Order: sequence, then C-alpha cells, then structure tokens
Amino acid sequence: MLDLSGDVATKKTMGIIVEEVLSLKASSKKIFCCDFSSDGALLASAGDENKVFIWNLRNNLEQCSWEAHSSFVTDISFRPNATMLATASSDKTVRLWDASQGDYYAQTQSFMGHSTQVTSVEFNPKNTSLLCSCDDGGKVVYWTIGQLNPRRISKTTGKAKVRFHPLGKILASAIGHTVNITDVETDERYTCLQGNRDNKPLHSICWNERINCLACVSDNFVRVWSTDGQTVRELSRNGYFRSCSFHPKHPNTLVIGGYETITLWNFAENKVESVQAHGCIVSDLDGCSATGLLASTSRDGCVKVWR
Repeated sequence: MLDLSGDVATKKTMGIIVEEVLSLKASSKKIFCCDFSSDGALLASAGDENKVFIWNLRNNLEQCSWEAHSSFVTDISFRPNATMLATASSDKTVRLWDASQGDYYAQTQSFMGHSTQVTSVEFNPKNTSLLCSCDDGGKVVYWTIGQLNPRRISKTTGKAKVRFHPLGKILASAIGHTVNITDVETDERYTCLQGNRDNKPLHSICWNERINCLACVSDNFVRVWSTDGQTVRELSRNGYFRSCSFHPKHPNTLVIGGYETITLWNFAENKVESVQAHGCIVSDLDGCSATGLLASTSRDGCVKVWR
C-alpha cells in the first residue's frame, strides 16, 4: 500500500478530496505518458529521455528503468492482468516488454509497421493478445502478440490517438479534430464525432464504462459524448487543455490536465475547480479503478499520484 506519511497537498474540490500522496522526480526531461498496472501496484511512465520508469507503489520506490527506444517514448500501456507492457515511440516502433522472470523487463517483440512517429498504443482490455497503435500520419494498426505482421491497417490523415472501449468491442481513434468509433473485429465505422468547436487537433481521449460516454480534449475545448454521438456537455478555456481521464471513483467527474493544473469537471452539474499540480503542462493522466488513485505526468519531469 502507499505510504501516506509526510507533507501532502490536500484540497476539497466539489466534495472530492484531492490529495497528493506521492511525487516522483522521474527525469530531468519531459515525461509524456503513464499507465497503472491492473491491480494498481505498479505505475509506468516514460518520455523525452527514451526511458521507461516502473514505480512500485507498495513501497514508493523505483523498481526499474531502462532505455526502451532510440527516440522519445510517446505512450505506454500495461497488458491487463499481466506483467507485460507496450511502448510507442517517435522511432516509429511499438515494443513489448515482459517481467515474467522477475523485476527486469526484457524486450519480447518489436512491431515495425509504421513509417512515421507512433503516437499511441493500447492493449484490448478483453482480448489481451490484441493491441492497437497509431501514428502521426493517421495510420491505425492492429497487432497480435507473437505475430510480426499487422492484423489489420486502417489509413486516414492526421495525428492519431487510440483507446479501446472498456468492453473491448469498439475502438475510438482521435485523428485530427475528429473521433472515429469503429468495430474492433470488422473495422466498420459506427460514427464519426466532429471533435471540438475550435477544430484543433485532439490531444487526448478517454472512455467511461460506468456511464458509457467518451471525452475528448483539444487546446480550447473539452467535450463529453454519449456513445450514440450526442454531446453531453462542453467546457471551454482558451489554450488550456492537454490531457484527460475520468475520475476512478466519481464517474460524473472528468479530470483534465492543463498548464500546471489538474481540473476537476463535474459535467453532470457543470461545476469546475482546479488544483495546482505541476510546474509545466500536465501531459497525461491515468486513473486506477482498483485503488481509486490518479496519476499525472508533466513536462516538468515529475510523476505524481493523487487520491
């Protein structure tokens, strides 16, 4: 369990206590991404240093770190209920790493089907041998563990981000300022959401299984959609937003990363409050349903854990 002793930043926001329980100086360079393991015991982060850092949240110590790519790491994803994780990089590759033999993560596979910077990667939450990646040329690629060739490739235009629905049957791909919702098995497109009103590229998308909706973030707007393509609520701030994750304990609250702050937005009641979090842009957020914890990363080189 997390050691919650020592000085922490605490603020009660809209009835939610936001408490910083851990601050980790991961790097002197920018950190771009983070992901919890399924049980919340481990937290992975990576960024501009080309390295992956694994933090053991049972003792609050760095478990291991290694140089994972020849260029910066853009995204990271733990395989559900397993010791494996995937990394995406600007070196145009997706790589798999496994620690089944101990704390050391060994590379088990490298996928090389992208011709430009890979911007996103995620394992399917149900069919965990399947993962999906995308690049800044708009190519979306499905991979199967143990197979070198892509399972399927979809091509459009624009920098992309992919996230599976928690039930694993549909995929959201944010490409440019639109979000395509497609069937994982057939690639049939169910709907195309027209992003945010500023028509700027989307930085982040996330699903909420408990109330079956999707959120997307661009520079100036955050929008929450129902799965049938209807806008539930919209929030605007000029040049403010970068990342998002639904709160692991409060399904009607979206946590948004901006410049130095994390913002809690209760979109059901349209209430907004912010907490000072970092010394630079909050580049990524991830919530852990197993523990109720939230992680944030920043270009200030820090990883923080909140509850």
